[in-house]
Amino acid sequence: MKVLGGSLTIGSGIKVKLPDYSTNYIGDSSSFGALRTSHVSGNKPKVERYGENADRFQKFIIEGPIGTPSVINIDGLEMTDNDATSGLFEFQVYYTITNFDNIDIDTQGPTIASVINFVDCTNGTFSDVTWNSINFLDTRSPGYNINLSGTNCNTASSVTIDGTGPGYGATSENDPNNLLNWL
Repeated sequence: MKVLGGSLTIGSGIKVKLPDYSTNYIGDSSSFGALRTSHVSGNKPKVERYGENADRFQKFIIEGPIGTPSVINIDGLEMTDNDATSGLFEFQVYYTITNFDNIDIDTQGPTIASVINFVDCTNGTFSDVTWNSINFLDTRSPGYNINLSGTNCNTASSVTIDGTGPGYGATSENDPNNLLNWL
């Protein structure tokens, strides 16, 4: 799936099934994209995999062109059965995080990848620096819950995170610049 030049909005209670082994793009180097979610009374939108080889999940690559960043505005999302080898969100270049709250991540066991991976922070913007209810429902070992060690991530905004789960907290992060503050 590619969201180019527009927005994918997933509302309360909606379930989206994406194919096995798929990589999904929110924008690319020539066109912006946006992923938006909303929920009411705990009825979060859900993204999961489908297919014959349902042991692999998809990831979202977030990237925009120069001057027009792609946007992540998530308020409520359940992600289940993720691929333990590719992670979930991969932030590359020219992106803005305007909201990142109420997310449940269930990888069905330990991962070897970073669930939320910042590859390049040079032109990334964190408009939302308080991420509420980020729940890592599995352990991360040997992968990371959040990897904030990409190019120029030392210049990224500090982020305060609250949530729960066995994979939650500083013991599962890769944050060499101490920008993540876990409550």
